[in-house]
Amino acid sequence: HRDWRLFTGHFVVHFPQRIRPSQLQRMIIDGQRRFFRANRSTFFQYFPVYASSEPYIRYLEEQERGVYDASDRLREDQLASRTYGDLPDFVPITPSRRIQARETLEFVAQNVSRVKSWRMMAENFGFRRRPRGEPPFSGGLDTIQP
Repeated sequence: HRDWRLFTGHFVVHFPQRIRPSQLQRMIIDGQRRFFRANRSTFFQYFPVYASSEPYIRYLEEQERGVYDASDRLREDQLASRTYGDLPDFVPITPSRRIQARETLEFVAQNVSRVKSWRMMAENFGFRRRPRGEPPFSGGLDTIQP
């Protein structure tokens, strides 16, 4: 497809040789969720990618039909007939309200007990002034404890 909304690094936009795109997409989402749940020192982020992943996976499953063999290996000869002009400009993925509500509730539940989340919100929304000389919030990968 040519839907640039999905070229964020959170969505599979190619045909891997040894795994179906839908399987890889599920693994990406699962890995992100486990990472943010396991690391209490991080801010559990809400990415619309979670809510969009289920309808996108259904789209991927349609696209990979006939392109992979029973061992989940890419049949490149099946891709050779596809051209850039055949690719859709827009992928019709609309998360259901149920999925959106679940993701929003999960986001709130994961962050309500995280001190770092509250500090970051207070700082970013102006509820707390940083003491002079204190660096801005830096909740990046360098602060994660194993």
